[in-house]
Amino acid sequence: MKIDKINIRNWRSIKVQEIHAQDLMVIIGQNNHGKSNILSSILFFFGEVKHQDLDFHKEETVLF
Repeated sequence: MKIDKINIRNWRSIKVQEIHAQDLMVIIGQNNHGKSNILSSILFFFGEVKHQDLDFHKEETVLF
């Protein structure tokens, strides 16, 4: 299976993100910028992880 494009909406810290995949993908970036959230959304899609209420972005929700 080859993934060509990933669309993520309302997942953890990601409101809207579209990623065009290539043969080799490397995810790099600063701490606390959503790298793990991209991976967890893919794992959720394939049924490897179960969701929690905090996984979905809700603008009206304030977390302390």
